[in-house]
Order: sequence, then structure tokens, then C-alpha cells
Amino acid sequence: MTEMLHRLTCIFGDLALLAFVCAGLVMMFAPATGRQMLKNVFIAVGLFVVASMLLQASCSALRNAKRDNHLTVRRGG
Repeated sequence: MTEMLHRLTCIFGDLALLAFVCAGLVMMFAPATGRQMLKNVFIAVGLFVVASMLLQASCSALRNAKRDNHLTVRRGG
């Protein structure tokens, strides 16, 4: 799961960097459109960071619950 999340993060990071560069180039010719593009990229990056943090937390909680359940069953309780 962490490997998949790492790959997804790398791919999204590459796309976000490309979007920043494109927004910078657009900003030279159409400043209003470039600012809107930058705003959209910042929103997308922020949402991705929050979503990946929530996914990691939920996976960790699920892993811990599974481990705790396994230990409880082994002890016979």
C-alpha cells in the first residue's frame, strides 16, 4: 500500500510541477488566466496532501486494528 501511495505521490508531484511551469508561461501572456491556473494548482496540491494524509492515517488505523484483533484472538479473549 505504501509503495502504491509513493508512486501516486510521485506522479502527482510531476504533474503539479508541469502545471506550475505551464501556469508561469501562460502568466506571461495572459496574467488573469495564469493566476487562475496557479490558484487551481494550489487547490489541487492542497487537496491531494490532505487526502493522502487521511489515507495514510486510515490505513495505519486499519493495520493497528487488524493487529490488535489478531493478538486478542491469539490470547483467547
